[in-house]
Parts: sequence; structure tokens; C-alpha cells
Amino acid sequence: MTKIFFISNRYERGRFEDAVAEYTIAITCSETAFREDKKYRATLLSNRAACHRRRGAVGLDEALLDCNAALCLLPKMARCLFRRSAILLEMGRPQDAVDALEDLYRVDRSWPKLSEHLLRAHASLRRKNMATKKESSTQGDSDDSDSGDYYDDDSDDEDRRKRRQEKKRMKKEASKPTASGPSSTEEADRIAKEQDHYVVLGVNADATEKQLKTAYRMMSLKYHPDRKGGSTAAFQRISVAYKILSDVSTRRDYDEGNDVKSRRGGKDSDSDGYESDEENKQTLREEIERKYYPERYEFWPFGDPFIQKRKRASKIARKKEQENSYKKRAW
Repeated sequence: MTKIFFISNRYERGRFEDAVAEYTIAITCSETAFREDKKYRATLLSNRAACHRRRGAVGLDEALLDCNAALCLLPKMARCLFRRSAILLEMGRPQDAVDALEDLYRVDRSWPKLSEHLLRAHASLRRKNMATKKESSTQGDSDDSDSGDYYDDDSDDEDRRKRRQEKKRMKKEASKPTASGPSSTEEADRIAKEQDHYVVLGVNADATEKQLKTAYRMMSLKYHPDRKGGSTAAFQRISVAYKILSDVSTRRDYDEGNDVKSRRGGKDSDSDGYESDEENKQTLREEIERKYYPERYEFWPFGDPFIQKRKRASKIARKKEQENSYKKRAW
């Protein structure tokens, strides 16, 4: 236990590489000296996963492997389940993060701020699904336009189609991964299409202002359009991510999912007259809390008896505002 305290001290000082090396030695020794103590071995693996995670995007894969190994020893280890969900979310896998948080919910639903983490994971999943749906529809439209050109017998259209196919082939070859990993073009395209601002900057969800600024400078310098391997789309995406996360209020709104709509309405709801419909005024936070923590809200077995009253009051208030605006215009 003294050894763990010594390594934890390095972790608190930000010496994550040294902490990983020390935990690796401890894990190797525990496989023989503490083979039957599954809790101790799982704790070492989970702590090393935390160190890998703090190394940034380069350590997420190894962190996930350590969490999986720890959960093989103790499937209901709450702290490791939570760390695994955070790692998956930072890897851009929100659906897996939601599943991991739901596993934690079944083990310990009183985990600190679990509803906040569920809210962020669901918000990230909604953003990803919306982007995928939009991209698929755009791709379908482009395929339709290409198929329409196929039946055109004009020689100019034939030449344009060949040039377009050649450009696609060159772009595909340029984005092929090399033996050392994905190419710069492929990585830039991934960043440009990524919906999670934290994943774009390669930082943790609890990153400080200083960490955000450092990550922004490194990423913007790496993908600057004037540099070799740079990308305008990736550079703009990085700027948008930093602009939102660097401001306290916009970051809070982003974490709470105020930019995505709830299934029963919300800020971006497309339902007709949703502003006057009290039943549709439900944020994503309320939807998630009602799903996982229904005891936080009053239960009306026959519906809310005051909905109609609030509707009338809201209608009267809007009517008065319109009358006042008409009076001001008349003056």
C-alpha cells in the first residue's frame, strides 16, 4: 500500500509517465505475489488506466485495455466502470460510453454526479447521430447526381465525370493509412467531422483553462492551412471547439446538451407551436433525469392538472406583448 501511495504522489504532481512505469512494475509483481488478491490487482490496473488517460489522446487505447483487464477481475468495480466510460467518451465512442455508464448505474446509482455524466454522454451521442444522418443524406444526394450524369452522352460531361473519378481516386490513395498509423489527411478529415469538442482538442472533460489553451495552440499549429499536412476544415473545427469550451457559460450549455433537442421538444424542436405547449417544453437534462432518476420529479397519474392553466396564462401574456408592440409602433 505504501508503494501505491508513492505512485499516487507522482500522479498528483503530473508525472504521468513515471507513474505508468511504476504501476507497470507493481502490476508485474502482483501477478505472482498477490495472484489471489483480485481487488488489489484490479486497483493497480484501474489506477494505471487513470495515468494513461491523463497522458492525453495517445494513452487512451492503453487506458481502455487496462480498464477491460481490471473489469475481468472485478466486473462490478464502480470506479473502473466510471473511468472506462470517460475514456470511451474521449475516444469519440459515445454509444459505448452510455452503455458503460448504464453498467455503473446498475452497480451504484448513487455514484457522484452520475446524472451529469449520463447527460453529457447522451448529448454527445445525439450530436453524433444527427451528424451521421445529415452526412448520409448529403451523400445520397451526391450519389443521385453522379448517377444522373452517367446516362448523359455528351462528351464534355464524360470528361468531367472522368476528372471527378480521378480526383476521388487520388484523394482515396492520399488518405490510406501507412505502417506508422493513419495519414495526416485521414486524421484531419476525422477531426473536421468530429462532433465532440473535447475529442477535437484531445483533452479530458474536466480540462482546465490552461490545458484547453495549450491543446488549442498545439492543434491549431499542427493543422494550420499554411503548414504541410494542414487542413482548413480541421483548423476551423479546432477554432470552434476552443471558442465554445473556453467560455464558461457556453461550455456549461454544451455539457448540458442545450444545443441538442429532447425527444419531446426542447430548444431545437420541430414540433408545431411547441413554445405554447407545456408538454413539449422538456430539455435533454429533464429527459435523462426522468429516465434514470424519476423520483426527482412529481408523479401525476392522470397528467399535470395545471398544464391548461399555464397554457392560458402563457397565451394571455403573449397577447399582451403583441398589443404593447402594436402600441409602440403606432406611437
